[in-house]
Amino acid sequence: MFPHLPGGPPRGDERLGWLAFWALNVGLALRAIGEPLAALRPTPMTGVLLPLAAALLILAMLTCPRVRAFAGRHESAGR
Repeated sequence: MFPHLPGGPPRGDERLGWLAFWALNVGLALRAIGEPLAALRPTPMTGVLLPLAAALLILAMLTCPRVRAFAGRHESAGR
């Protein structure tokens, strides 16, 4: 699905991959729970779930080394 990183292990740092995996899945689960709860019965707890879900999803995006490496390589190829 993603290109191999040049040099180093073929999949990059495995710990970052697992961090991205768990942050993405927990963030999606919290959002799936928080969105309906916020719509049906807004409480202070639902006010915490959605920002926490968003933070985890952003963390997952930033820690996925293969996507970040591909984006950098793509920009330099266009020059």
